[in-house]
Amino acid sequence: TTRAARLARNHPEDAARMEAAFTEARRLGDAYEVEGRLLRHDGVYRWHKLVMLPIREDGVMVGLLGTALDIDDIVTARQALEETSNLLRLAQESAGAGLWSWDLKGGSVRHSLDSARMYGLPVPEGHPTDKPMEVSVGDWDRSIHPGDLAVLYGHVYRSLSEGGSYSGEFRLATAEGDAPRWLQSFARVVTDPDSNEPVKIVGLTMDVTARKVAEGRIAHMALHDGLTGLPNRLLFKERLSDALARADRRGGRFAVLACDLDRFKAVNDSLGHPAGDALLRIVAERMRAVLRPYDTIARLGGDEFAIVLTYLDDAREAGCRAERLIAAVSEPIDLD
Repeated sequence: TTRAARLARNHPEDAARMEAAFTEARRLGDAYEVEGRLLRHDGVYRWHKLVMLPIREDGVMVGLLGTALDIDDIVTARQALEETSNLLRLAQESAGAGLWSWDLKGGSVRHSLDSARMYGLPVPEGHPTDKPMEVSVGDWDRSIHPGDLAVLYGHVYRSLSEGGSYSGEFRLATAEGDAPRWLQSFARVVTDPDSNEPVKIVGLTMDVTARKVAEGRIAHMALHDGLTGLPNRLLFKERLSDALARADRRGGRFAVLACDLDRFKAVNDSLGHPAGDALLRIVAERMRAVLRPYDTIARLGGDEFAIVLTYLDDAREAGCRAERLIAAVSEPIDLD
């Protein structure tokens, strides 16, 4: 084959690289390997791996003997895998996810550095950023809030017995007084293809604290009055239904009190709505201070409040508590 004929079979984008490998091998008298696209007789370019060995006579290289192995399917699969890996890496980075792998036989867990930091696990100084960090299952467990550990392991055991995947939300173990941090894990059980026995669990974890805080805020807003922070009409109905059901099951006494403020409209009309809002907040705080933790005071709207007094030993307790509420609200209120 002439040089021109050989080059004509090389893909234009690969020709220079393949010819450079050929020239360098001839200069050094060495074997060489190169991958490139070759033109087949049907006019289609396909990836091949060329392996060329020198032919020597009296120690002098007089030619090259080679094979061309069609690896087009392998290259296509490799490129698809690389593209998928890049997409997965992008998805992981975009979602702020950490990866982990739990070796069920050895009892250790390998965390990416993002995952280790997410769980609050100490990362040794100088640990390579591209290498996972190995910790014991015990250390991993201690990073999770004790109150959520049993539920999380319930997901794990169920997946081990049934196969497949699981997801769960849980809190991290934090210092007393610190705001809770929430994580969500998605995991899948990996089985041995021969024995079908679970050998490891692989998963990713995301920090969902912001979402949980937002959900909690929305849930609170749905059940509480925005001005005073007291339960609203909806939550009041729930608490009243609970008191009725409890009395039906166990007996006992409870009482419902209704309260509205006389001449509240005059305050709004003469001092303005900001003064009226301040008045409602002060009244709410005063009544809340008189009640017990397990009683409920709700703002039904405007200047209307309702109270559920629970666990009363004597019916007269309701009257005594009402008098204390009236006395608290009757004290002068300074609205500047």
